[in-house]
Amino acid sequence: MLQELVHGVAAAFTIGYVSLGLTLFAGVIIWRASILYLIYRNRPREVPITSRSYSVGKWIKNFQFITSAPAQILQASVALGFSSTFAMPSLNEFHVLVAGQQDVEAVCNSDEDVLSFHEAMTDRMQHYYTMWGFKHDGTDPHDNVPIRTVKVLLRKHIPTLRPLIQKKIQDGYSTVIANGHKIDEWTAVSIFQLSKSIVEETNVQVILGDELGSNPECVKAAIRYSIDAVVAAELCRQLPSILTPLIAPMIMSWSGAMSKVAMFIQSTLEKRTQESMENPINNKVYNDCIQWTMESSNTPAQRTTSRLVAQIIGLLLASSHQMSMVLVYVLYALCDHPEFIEPLRQEIAEAMATNPEDPLKEMHLLDSFLTEVSRLHPPDALTVQRKVKKEFTTPSGAIVPPGNLIAIPILAQSRNPQVFVDPDRFDGRRFLLKKDQTQGINAVSRFTDLRQSYLFWGAPRKACPGRWYVSEALKQAMVHLLTHYDFKLKDESLSRFLYWTTAIFPRPDRVILLKRRYY
Repeated sequence: MLQELVHGVAAAFTIGYVSLGLTLFAGVIIWRASILYLIYRNRPREVPITSRSYSVGKWIKNFQFITSAPAQILQASVALGFSSTFAMPSLNEFHVLVAGQQDVEAVCNSDEDVLSFHEAMTDRMQHYYTMWGFKHDGTDPHDNVPIRTVKVLLRKHIPTLRPLIQKKIQDGYSTVIANGHKIDEWTAVSIFQLSKSIVEETNVQVILGDELGSNPECVKAAIRYSIDAVVAAELCRQLPSILTPLIAPMIMSWSGAMSKVAMFIQSTLEKRTQESMENPINNKVYNDCIQWTMESSNTPAQRTTSRLVAQIIGLLLASSHQMSMVLVYVLYALCDHPEFIEPLRQEIAEAMATNPEDPLKEMHLLDSFLTEVSRLHPPDALTVQRKVKKEFTTPSGAIVPPGNLIAIPILAQSRNPQVFVDPDRFDGRRFLLKKDQTQGINAVSRFTDLRQSYLFWGAPRKACPGRWYVSEALKQAMVHLLTHYDFKLKDESLSRFLYWTTAIFPRPDRVILLKRRYY
């Protein structure tokens, strides 16, 4: 009798699990069918489309967009001669990828209520869940707080912060190398982990200040937080939006890193607010983004603790993710092109002797090298990404309905032979400008320059406000490496990148060998 009861219960559970599985499968099919219908209904018009989004075969094949989108985009751009705007179906909408000067300028100069930067980034990053409840709303509709914090105050204080940035970069190298694996006279370390450590050590110092920047628990939480945020955002992009309120908080709470970072920031905010109330005349001077965010927040809604915490966490994430990837690509380029190592070292030595207060200003080859790395290896295949809010017609005649994404294919743009001579060849001197002997002008090209031909920093009207800080940190990381270490890749033949939709991620398991350099 008991045995029959047990078998009956087991059978019931089995049937229940099978029913649940079938229900979930049916739900996924219905969800994808509805997405396909919406993609088809909102398809762009009067523009080449790379494939049909609504065929069953394409539905299955289109999942390859997750793992090969940059290659697909580059292939389509080449086939169209780099000069034609075209549309490509992704998993959830069409990507309309613009080419030609007029179309590019039209997208770059569009209004937010027509082509929305904020909605495109919200769809991609899920700010509310990955940035401590941050919402882009009427609290700061024109982003005045982060722009003033980063573009004005951080840039202004870079000379003051320079010794601290140098120290944190040095600590980042030392921390990873101390935990590396010894191979004869070399130390083997993960090239991505090395980059993350350098960038995160520096970011916590610059954004969160001295106290939190020297707190190992806070630094560790900040490093883990940026990983959690990217994983949560990218995973939720591929799942039904109805699951986002469940999946995103679960991922973000798994390690508790975001909550820890928020707790540290909130404690610092409260401490500084109390200090200013007790001694409003002789306030202690803090040179970090926590302080500058407080100073740049002018309305009661902007000054709430929750808004300040979310704003600062957003700065932390924005400064860490792509900058660490660019540094990985820089390290690869130095290993792949050792012929530039000695010229760069010579330039560094001469610049330090000529202008010890600001030697980076004299390092023109370093600027050109960084620019060339970013040209060939952007962290994403797309730039100037905008969500279409109102039907948009490009100068070339493409009609793009609301709900689609419009962007510039920067990876393809960098391979355009009409813009760059021998575009697939790495040339670290490509962006060096010659002296104009007739005018007596020493023309200089900077990594931070905005170029219509290559929009690494985004649209000129809304270019990255933190590019001067990013440039400073990356250059300091390069200078420290070139000055203090010899280096090489452990295995040059291994693949180096992973594609996840349009993002281009460095593989975390690739290894660089470092050896202390004595001179």
